[in-house]
Amino acid sequence: MVTLTLKPRETYEECYDDLKTCWGKMLARTRKGASDSGRHLPIQWNRVAGSVRSIETKRGKGGAWHVHAHIFVLLRDYIDQAELSREWGEFTGGSTVVDVRKCHNGIVPGLLEVIKYAVKFGDLTDEQLWEVYQHCAGKRSIDAQGILRGVKVGSLDQDDATGLTGAYRDWLAAWLFGEQKYEIRDADPLPTRPAAAISVSAERAIADAKAAGWMSWRGDQGL
Repeated sequence: MVTLTLKPRETYEECYDDLKTCWGKMLARTRKGASDSGRHLPIQWNRVAGSVRSIETKRGKGGAWHVHAHIFVLLRDYIDQAELSREWGEFTGGSTVVDVRKCHNGIVPGLLEVIKYAVKFGDLTDEQLWEVYQHCAGKRSIDAQGILRGVKVGSLDQDDATGLTGAYRDWLAAWLFGEQKYEIRDADPLPTRPAAAISVSAERAIADAKAAGWMSWRGDQGL
């Protein structure tokens, strides 16, 4: 995982646009480094085979906006953090704070950490949220590059488990912000399908979610 930061800005629009501009400069330089012209040497980002980038924004204690990019990367070779810091400073005009670390808990937890949120809504006032919405509406804050761009994921209705037959039920994990926990809800509360025990596929999905740390589990929810 890689984190790229910018120095604080006074407005959300300025910090968001500046980060995307600097990101575009680095990708353009990466393409030049990958060309056969020989006029440009490769940079650290040429070691990235594919990536998923998410822009995260926070409001600092002093009132300034802090924006940074969290990036999940698949590497051809490990990135030199000091050299990446120097190169990022050139693209940003002086912002050199970067972080590079391995996904020690595996690919899925690392990817979830990168894309978990763009803004912490509970940390902002209504006016600040409106400022974010006005500038972000219709814009892409999560994007993929390289070999991870255009990956086919299939239908959301597909189940990766095979050979399952019989009654089933769908369940949703709903986040309760005030209580800071997930609540498991029946996605189809009407008795249109047999009210049987949770199917193997649902049990598997819940177990996977718990193992990945997606939900906090309570034993009193009747599941």
